[in-house]
Amino acid sequence: VLRLYHPNDPREALSRYGYWFNDDWHHLSAKGHAAVAHAIVKTLEGLHLDADEKIRRATLGNWGDGDSCISWYQNGNCPLSRSEGVEVKSIDAGKTKFALEFSSPATIIVTNTFDGVRALQLTYMTTGPAPTIYPVTRVIFPQSENIQPIEIDPTCYEDYGKPVHVTRTTRVAEIPPGETVLHFQPLETKERPFRLTGVSITSLEAPEEISASAMFVALNGG
Repeated sequence: VLRLYHPNDPREALSRYGYWFNDDWHHLSAKGHAAVAHAIVKTLEGLHLDADEKIRRATLGNWGDGDSCISWYQNGNCPLSRSEGVEVKSIDAGKTKFALEFSSPATIIVTNTFDGVRALQLTYMTTGPAPTIYPVTRVIFPQSENIQPIEIDPTCYEDYGKPVHVTRTTRVAEIPPGETVLHFQPLETKERPFRLTGVSITSLEAPEEISASAMFVALNGG
């Protein structure tokens, strides 16, 4: 059985999820189908895993040929070269969590220090259930002809039974040794700008996507 978050207040349900449906309020829209499909995939991935297995999968390790991970989420120290329009900002009241905020289209540079092609993964903030407070953002690789642009949807579709504000890590490209330029272009205006909290350069065998759900559910008895 697939369970999606459902507010008790009809007004909240309409304001949050109205865009999931077509004008007839019966058939799902394209975005509604995408949300349900994502939830089904995540549910199937979690089948037959007990808490110990979830924790094992979520523990830190090395992805095959080695990895390089940079995170400024806990300390605000971001060493990446970047253009105007993006800066490190505190994102919580206690000033203990930090992110690169893209207030306008902007660029960062990442470096693959390995001697072969590696997977580039970005870690960014999401909220759920939909609609998210963050804009869908296109990532373009202006100096890399063989890397296609990708759009990042900062919506958390996992069903926690309550609103959440968590990170997700998504593979966005396979990059060669040396520097790679990434240009971030928000595609809509939302309550908050797109927030990037880390980058990882890993073996190509690393997972395509890592959400906060695996460790969160394991540690909370889910």
